[in-house]
Amino acid sequence: MVAPAGMRTVSTFVFGQFEQGAPGVGMAMSAVAILTITALLVALTAFSRKRLPIAG
Repeated sequence: MVAPAGMRTVSTFVFGQFEQGAPGVGMAMSAVAILTITALLVALTAFSRKRLPIAG
């Protein structure tokens, strides 16, 4: 992944929170990231099924 030098990704943020002694914040951010990615994948799957005909 390409990101600017000062930008923190979700994974580095979560890891930093666990190292700094705030596992609750890290777990909450992990849950938000998982829910966001799951919702995005479900939406993309539903959209692609409407647009692409199933062969067979």
